[in-house]
Amino acid sequence: RGHRFVAVLLFGYLEIGRHFHVAADGDAMAGFVDRTFHEKLLSADRENVAPVLYSVKENTVVEEQLREALATLRGGGLVAYPTDTVYGLGANALDTRAVQRIFEAKGRPTTQPLPLLVADLSMLKQTAVLVSPTAETLAQRFLPGPLTLVLHKSSWVPAAVTGGGPTVAVRIPGHEIPRALSAGLDAPLVGTSANPSGAPSVTSAEEVRRQLGGLVDYVMDGECSGGRESTVLDLTRDPPVILRQGAIARREIERVLGLAVAP
Repeated sequence: RGHRFVAVLLFGYLEIGRHFHVAADGDAMAGFVDRTFHEKLLSADRENVAPVLYSVKENTVVEEQLREALATLRGGGLVAYPTDTVYGLGANALDTRAVQRIFEAKGRPTTQPLPLLVADLSMLKQTAVLVSPTAETLAQRFLPGPLTLVLHKSSWVPAAVTGGGPTVAVRIPGHEIPRALSAGLDAPLVGTSANPSGAPSVTSAEEVRRQLGGLVDYVMDGECSGGRESTVLDLTRDPPVILRQGAIARREIERVLGLAVAP
């Protein structure tokens, strides 16, 4: 469609202005591509570094993996993918049968809600009844990144995702792969960790294959840039409550909000 973009960007020492190449999959992906491209250029300019892309050969591999992963997700399949925290196990969150398969693959009780990953703030707002000024402030400071916000869910999010509960846990990941998958689906991506329920989280495709094997339809190769799970903050309570301490410390959140957060 004339859009050229790169799905996975690294930072390095090339000059800004080099050629960038990745094929966009559909209009939704193309929009994500344009936003990501400009965000990276602006960030690189501020930090006086430039985005460095994979080699042409590596770009092709990434494109092929994204194409295969999206086809799998659109067909109701499960995909394991790298994130900025740990490896994720994903499905189209709007496909209730695929969501059920996530619970089955992990051996996870269906009453335990599944977290969601979304492409951008606009999609995050669609998952919630209301995104408060507090949530907006946190999103502007920490997202994309390892902060999961618990909000009152909208009717767009199936009850199967939230275990029948009224809230949804959602974040914008700081890794282009899950954001590209969500954008390509034009829907939230289930973002639970790619491991059996109760087992340690993993950070490599090899570990996913060893733990989940044939329960996953497609495993993307890649690297997790963080290795630590996201911090989960419940904004439906007053004051906000940290449900899981992760990559973002409580003091950082309190500094941004200017108020105490319950541990």
